[in-house]
Amino acid sequence: IDLTVRKGGHINPENVENELPVAYEIINKAGLQLEMVVTDITSINSPNAGKIIKTLARLGIFKYRLGYLFYNENEPIVNQVNKYENQLRSLAELNRKHGVRGMYQNHQGDWFGSSCIDLGLVLSNIKSEFIGSQYDLRHAMAEGFKSWKTGFLSLKESIITQVLKDFVWEKDDKGKWFTKAVPVGEGVADFQVYFGLCKKHGINTAFTLHPEHLYYDEIMNNGSKEEKIKHVIRKLTSELQNFKKVYNEYYK
Repeated sequence: IDLTVRKGGHINPENVENELPVAYEIINKAGLQLEMVVTDITSINSPNAGKIIKTLARLGIFKYRLGYLFYNENEPIVNQVNKYENQLRSLAELNRKHGVRGMYQNHQGDWFGSSCIDLGLVLSNIKSEFIGSQYDLRHAMAEGFKSWKTGFLSLKESIITQVLKDFVWEKDDKGKWFTKAVPVGEGVADFQVYFGLCKKHGINTAFTLHPEHLYYDEIMNNGSKEEKIKHVIRKLTSELQNFKKVYNEYYK
């Protein structure tokens, strides 16, 4: 299980010390494991950063995803990269003290880490096992359809977990192109090449499935609670089967 511990998420960050242990127990009693959480933490000064990290360590949850960092087009990019390196270096030290690992997800857009190369250079300079990458092939390919492999290679030593999702390009009613989420294996994400690279470089980490395509399903907007639950279980079961097929074919 991958829970959100951020504003508007599963767990209110301000109440993490009380709410997360309750969720942890519920998940354990269901025979599942809470492997990681998603946060808005981007520095040691982020709101509730200290108590979130301490609570994770106390419960034995050793991975969390960071929030996002953004570029200001009015400031030199190099200066901002240096600033973010110092910021993440301090966060890595806090993580080390508590034995947890922070992961930064590459996301398409004008953000730090979108190209992967900037993030890769920063992480290689920090050289800490307590701060790394949550690598997202879907966003890497949406950002650099032909150059994503270069970004991957810059991050390969720092990948802690990997994100599972896929996409296609479509046009909206005004003729503007956008990326639309689809189930894994049904889009343009090149899992054959990707898993080949993972195998070549010995990358075999945990995966987190982000089924964002479910937002496009009519039943998720207008169905009853029971209908939504059945629909999600059915779609996720099918998607996991597709992933296993692709993974076994191209990685193993």
